[in-house]
Amino acid sequence: MSIEVIAWALGVPIGGNAKVVLLGLANHAHPDGTEAYPALDTLATYAHCDRSTARRNVRKLVEDGWLIEDGLGPKGQNKYRLSMGGKLPPVANRNGSQERLDGVAPAPAGGGTSATRTVQEPSKEPSAKRNARASADRNKVPDGFPVELQPHAKVVLKVLRQVAAEHGAREVTVKALLTAMMAQPRKPFVKTAYDLASWVVDHPTKDVVARYRNFLNNAPDLQDFECIDDTGHPVNGNGNGKVNGLAQHGGRRYGGGRLTPQELHERAEQLRAEGR
Repeated sequence: MSIEVIAWALGVPIGGNAKVVLLGLANHAHPDGTEAYPALDTLATYAHCDRSTARRNVRKLVEDGWLIEDGLGPKGQNKYRLSMGGKLPPVANRNGSQERLDGVAPAPAGGGTSATRTVQEPSKEPSAKRNARASADRNKVPDGFPVELQPHAKVVLKVLRQVAAEHGAREVTVKALLTAMMAQPRKPFVKTAYDLASWVVDHPTKDVVARYRNFLNNAPDLQDFECIDDTGHPVNGNGNGKVNGLAQHGGRRYGGGRLTPQELHERAEQLRAEGR
């Protein structure tokens, strides 16, 4: 816990559950606002709310620019960096005197002067500019993303964004998706995206990336990167033209030409009934 970060969070002009969730994240952050990755259950406990309410408030804080997604924590949980903008209130330093975090110490009681010190001013960017920077960060390719997985990422991003648009789910960002892929590079990414597209027809979801991450956790590990054809679709090893169990359907594919969610679901059910 850092008193500087807590003080900043207390000064953020929001209220309700969002304020408590932000304070909970600040309680786990480093003094510079980084490395905040408490479990969602922990944030829900702080705010005395359910997990979905805590998740919704975290997403709102990200959208409003108070949080920046910053990869994953050591156990795979989402990690955030707090946008330390604006001046902070006075806090006590080590010798008990009051010191403003903008670099100027108040005059001591009884007159006299006090020393000043220079620290970097926190950002005072306008909200619109801060939000634009946060949006650009959310759609930035993470450092170290494997070149071999770039074709897979393009296909998966297209499929999941279509799913999100058709079901009114929250935005599928590049950084969140690719971070999930980097964590498990030997998974059948494209096939799993199609499986999710079929499943979501009967199971609406508001967080497509979180659901995709769950699907990946349950998908089998591959010996190497997933094999996809020249059109970016997964292929199995028998050369029969099927797309890992989902055969081509009139030359249309979900996310490509493309199958509607209902058509994809019906085709997947047919293939399962045939035992493919």
